[in-house]
Amino acid sequence: SRVSQLFTAVKQGDTAIMKINRSSISFTKLRFTAASSLSNINVDVQIVNESGIADRPLPDLRAYQYLSVTTKLTFLDIAAAGVEFRVPKTWLLEQGQGFSPRQVFLFRYSAGSWDRMETVLFGEDSSYYYYSAELPAFSLFAVVAEAVPEQVTAAGRTVSVPASQKLVNESMNVSQPAVQPERPSIISGSNARLAVAFA
Repeated sequence: SRVSQLFTAVKQGDTAIMKINRSSISFTKLRFTAASSLSNINVDVQIVNESGIADRPLPDLRAYQYLSVTTKLTFLDIAAAGVEFRVPKTWLLEQGQGFSPRQVFLFRYSAGSWDRMETVLFGEDSSYYYYSAELPAFSLFAVVAEAVPEQVTAAGRTVSVPASQKLVNESMNVSQPAVQPERPSIISGSNARLAVAFA
């Protein structure tokens, strides 16, 4: 499944918003604030099959969905960026004990490693949990859940260590509504024309 949106003009300091109302795509909204005036910016969001990331595994984590966000924007073009996404409650229940709604995270792949984005659970309804995350730029993403295994310390105390925290300790490469999204598309504070294409 795939959705695209063209922003014909975004002024410096304006925030462009892409709303995604596609049940098969976990992302519900993308936004970016222009660091300088931009024109003809196409943003393409597409689900990536697991076979497409076989050489970039996420150990000890349960992936709900992989998504690529393709655009000519670089981190130099973006003053700020973020995403909102949702995860079905049924999927989280299917993962079994040890998985909590607060243990769902967004990871971003960059420079050969997966980095955990700061992820906030901000809402829920009867079907979904809703999350948001701030982004340094767009690229390949993974929406994942992690169990919190119990470990016994030398002092005999039992503590919980998330799998992603173990990735941080081992590699030092991992950094750390209920409103349904509406139809894709707005640009805050600009007079841009908009073209939306679904494929």
